[in-house]
Amino acid sequence: VNLQKAPQLNGQHGTIGAALDRATGRVQVIMRDGTVKSLKQDNLREVFTGAVVRIHGLQGAAELNGRIAECGDLDLASGRYSVRLADAAGTTKKIKETNLELVRRFVVPLQMLSVQRPPFAWSEELRRAGAGDTVQHRPWAEQLRRLFDIGLPAPRLLAASALAILPEGVGQEGAGYPGVQISADKVPTDDDGKAVARVLAVSVERDTCVPGEPLGASEFRRIVEAAKALHKHDPSLPTFFLLPQTCVKPLPILRSSASCAWPLYLQMCQALVCLDTPHRPHKAWCRCEALIVGVGF
Repeated sequence: VNLQKAPQLNGQHGTIGAALDRATGRVQVIMRDGTVKSLKQDNLREVFTGAVVRIHGLQGAAELNGRIAECGDLDLASGRYSVRLADAAGTTKKIKETNLELVRRFVVPLQMLSVQRPPFAWSEELRRAGAGDTVQHRPWAEQLRRLFDIGLPAPRLLAASALAILPEGVGQEGAGYPGVQISADKVPTDDDGKAVARVLAVSVERDTCVPGEPLGASEFRRIVEAAKALHKHDPSLPTFFLLPQTCVKPLPILRSSASCAWPLYLQMCQALVCLDTPHRPHKAWCRCEALIVGVGF
């Protein structure tokens, strides 16, 4: 804001990429197009853009109060943010900052480009995750806490017991049925905090890590059939599926952050279920998943 020599930057959004240089009074800002600008603190304003927020205090649209949303760009003239609700339709609203409560800022791929201040180091996190160890070796809550500490969202899972009783012919909309999706902190644990459940990651054909497009109806039905078989085989052991399409709430910022977290999500699972389709073995993310969990093609 208030730039005189580069007025075209006023109103644009970026991410702080390095700590303040006290000698110059400037900070490095990574712009959305990937360029880096050196700007004075006086010309920067912290905004909610890119954060997950909770709506509150609305009088004319009280039904939105309590809803989770992603905060978009701030219109300096009106003082309102463009806010995207966490629904399948991607509904957007214009809401004042006073009616928004910051829930959390999550790490996104652009921040990983920072040379001086990356959010975390992959080598360190994979070492912590203990490549080759199974999820039973580390308390479930500890793994979730580590995701929180480094700014990544906890995954959402599909419960096999709920999938197994879905009506015939239901597609991925079944993931929205009551009891089907659960947050990872609802996975049952024993007295030592270890998961008392079977958590399975599902590798599906796709072009992006965490796509916004829903899983095809036939693929979803195959997962439902697998859920039925596993539940019938051992109903005493709860089973949960981790799917790229449903691993977080439907917000772009959460999908972006989950793509940074995906290797760590895989480390939390006991096995990788490959949902075979003609092109799945050739998709980059599917090949990466196989390498991370040590599955050969």
